[in-house]
Amino acid sequence: MKEKFKFEIFQNVGGRFTGNFISVTSAGFGFGAGFCQKYQILKQDYVVLHLARNKEQIIIGFSFTKDGSLPGVFKLTKNNNSGFVGAHSFFNAYDINFNQYGGRYTPNLYTDPRFGKLFVIELRKKMDGDE
Repeated sequence: MKEKFKFEIFQNVGGRFTGNFISVTSAGFGFGAGFCQKYQILKQDYVVLHLARNKEQIIIGFSFTKDGSLPGVFKLTKNNNSGFVGAHSFFNAYDINFNQYGGRYTPNLYTDPRFGKLFVIELRKKMDGDE
């Protein structure tokens, strides 16, 4: 073996790497264990919610921070491997009916010129018969 390899030690035994999603529930937003693990979300304490909307789309952006003094921050509730933020005021302020948009969404990473790194989801209206 002539090549030199740079090995690293795997230290996340028992870590959760599946479940890379953000869920929309009646109470707020849930952050799956895989998402939290992949992006080290649980090292942060707060979430800032962002909204972009037009006639056809509702896009929600999430930025995570340790700074609780920022305007509009929500406290990040942490479970063993996942997180949650209550967002009744957000849903009400923007007239978002969670019954129409509830479910799991795969977040995409987006760099906004004003707000920096955001994880974004595009809400999809449920069709009749969807759970």
